[in-house]
Amino acid sequence: MHIEKRKNKPFDFPKYFDDEATRLKFDMGLPNLAPMGTTLPAVNIDEMEEGYIVEMAVPGMQPEDFIVDLKNDILTIKANAPVSKRKGKKTRRREFNYRAFQRTLRLPADIDPRSGIEANYVNGVLEIMISRAA
Repeated sequence: MHIEKRKNKPFDFPKYFDDEATRLKFDMGLPNLAPMGTTLPAVNIDEMEEGYIVEMAVPGMQPEDFIVDLKNDILTIKANAPVSKRKGKKTRRREFNYRAFQRTLRLPADIDPRSGIEANYVNGVLEIMISRAA
């Protein structure tokens, strides 16, 4: 038998503080809700010259399941999709369930809420484009 000593990696301070700063910048004090036993979908926010793209991983839903709202610099994404029931189906393990949730994100102040938003849902990813103020 061969026993190898585990090599502990040092704590990555820059990555930790970058992640925490991002969470504070976009989520501070805003409601993010999901029913007990479910999870909140992951979100990416990318900055481009013309605005921001918010991507949310939400597989198995339909475009009509979403409500997307932008007021000032607060983006709210809600979903409430019916749970599909199959006769004779018994779930043994469920690691994700995005049937009902609300994510609220504070966007940078340079967005233009009057220009509206554009949203697309393709291959399980909700993509929301928000323009910058001119």
